[in-house]
Amino acid sequence: MSTKKSKKAKKAKKEER
Repeated sequence: MSTKKSKKAKKAKKEER
């Protein structure tokens, strides 16, 4: 698994808020 996907998901979650 890649950590890049985790970082993108975290950024998307923060942007959604």
